[in-house]
Amino acid sequence: NGDLIVTEEIQVRALNYEIRRGIFRTIPLVYRDNRNKRVRMQIEVQGLKRNGQTEPWFTESQMGGDFIINFGNDDFLDPGVHTYELTYKVNRVVRFFDDFDEIYWNVTGNYWSFPILKSGARVILPDGFEVIQQDCYTGYSGSTNRDCRHYVDNDGFLVFESELDFRPGEGITVAFAWPKGLIPEPTA
Repeated sequence: NGDLIVTEEIQVRALNYEIRRGIFRTIPLVYRDNRNKRVRMQIEVQGLKRNGQTEPWFTESQMGGDFIINFGNDDFLDPGVHTYELTYKVNRVVRFFDDFDEIYWNVTGNYWSFPILKSGARVILPDGFEVIQQDCYTGYSGSTNRDCRHYVDNDGFLVFESELDFRPGEGITVAFAWPKGLIPEPTA
C-alpha cells in the first residue's frame, strides 16, 4: 500500500554531558516530489526500546514540518553505551515517475550534533518486487557524494552501507526503484 515500516537501531555513548536523559530523532515530514509538488508524510511511532527494554517517548512538531521523537524521560542515563530501537510507520514516501516508482529515504537524518561512526540500511521488500535501480548518497543534505556501497545480501535484502564516518550534520540517503504498477498511485 506504499507504507514504509522503519526500524532504526541507534547506538550512543552517554557521558551525562550532552546525552543525559536520552536522545531525539528529527524527521522532516515535508518534501518535494518528482513533479515539484509539496508532499506531507505522516508518521506513527510504533515503539521504542533502550537496551531491549521499553523506553518512554514523546513527539513534537517543529515549524517547517519536522517531526521530533524524544527518547527517554526525566531519569538520567547510566554513563556508557546504550542501544535504542525505534520503530515507526510512515506513509506517502513512494515517488511515482513515468517509468518506475521509487523510495528516496534519508536513513540517518542530518540533524545530529554528534559524529556517526557507522551507518547503513537493510531493505526488506514485499514478495514480487524487483529492484531495477539503486543508489546511495552521503554527506550534508543535498550532497551527491557516494561514499557508500549497495548490494543484495545472501538473504535477498537490499543493503546500503556508508564507507566513511560522518561529521555532525552529515548522513546517508538511499534510493531504490521498481517497475511501475506494484503500488497504486494515489489520485488527487
